[in-house]
Amino acid sequence: MNVAHRYSVAAHYVRLLTDYCEQRDLSTRALLTGQGLNPGALDDPNGRLPFVAFDRMLSTAAGQLGDAHLGLHLGQAARIGHLGISGLLQAACSNGWEMLPKLMRYSSLTMTAFRDDFVVEAESATVLWRSELPADMQVSRHQAELNFALSITLASQLVGGEVRPLHVQFRHAADSARDVVEAYFRCPVTWQAEVDSLTFPTALLHRPINIAADPASLQALEALCVRQLEAIQNKADPEWLRATRAAIADALPEGPVVLRAVALHAGCEARQLQKRLADQGLSFRRLVDNVRRELAEVHLSSTDMSLVEIAVRLGFSEQSAFQRAYRRWSDLSPGQARRSRGRRCAVE
Repeated sequence: MNVAHRYSVAAHYVRLLTDYCEQRDLSTRALLTGQGLNPGALDDPNGRLPFVAFDRMLSTAAGQLGDAHLGLHLGQAARIGHLGISGLLQAACSNGWEMLPKLMRYSSLTMTAFRDDFVVEAESATVLWRSELPADMQVSRHQAELNFALSITLASQLVGGEVRPLHVQFRHAADSARDVVEAYFRCPVTWQAEVDSLTFPTALLHRPINIAADPASLQALEALCVRQLEAIQNKADPEWLRATRAAIADALPEGPVVLRAVALHAGCEARQLQKRLADQGLSFRRLVDNVRRELAEVHLSSTDMSLVEIAVRLGFSEQSAFQRAYRRWSDLSPGQARRSRGRRCAVE
């Protein structure tokens, strides 16, 4: 599989762009076919399109419309429906505190190229938008501007009132129309930052969601989100890679994970496994690190295990090693991450 095509975006999210273009008499068929895509792909409610194609469509549309900040304007046009089931799930939550961990868990239903991390403090809460893409894959600035403008637009719709951020950071550089961005966000904007981030008042998390908050709907929608997430993961990973991940997860508590033993579990030789991983843009060491991180998120979000117990489950020799690894993954300590999701560990 081409590494670039491991990353996908939901068809209903792409419709945000095509709906916007159609309203401005820009041919969406040409946008799609220009990337080798069938226009009918947007009609599948569970359809997925390659992320790189969507990113190129954004740049192409921006050029044809003469809109240097297309992402910003798309974000302002967004509606809950553009996020599909995960958008409905957010609308069914009672407030931001309930919504935050669900947004984090199911963000890949919309797009698998990025993940959301959160840092919640007494007066401010920050969303960190982190790329999952290989280091050599560059994306347009429209993606980040779309993401944060959409976040503010939908947050305003959910709480039924204006939402204003405290600070915005972009990894990309400012251009000659930077005033357009700064006028929209109406807060300090930092350019060429290390990570894309959006900071808002913590008090916003306490505001009730006024659209369709409903505990019964929330449970049903989350079950649908779980099934969709599993389908995406199963479709993205071939059987041998799923078997490799499972073998790594099983081996972690026993000590160092050995390539030869994992390859045997996956039904191949060590050298063959290394080649398969390379074709996926992975190394064995990176895959072990990825599995550790994924398991860490599960344990921190959905169990009451102490950090010592989690460190052992993940195969770390001591808790401090787990602490260092987690900071490398997210810039947070495990305790900070757990508190930001509404859980506290027994021993920190």
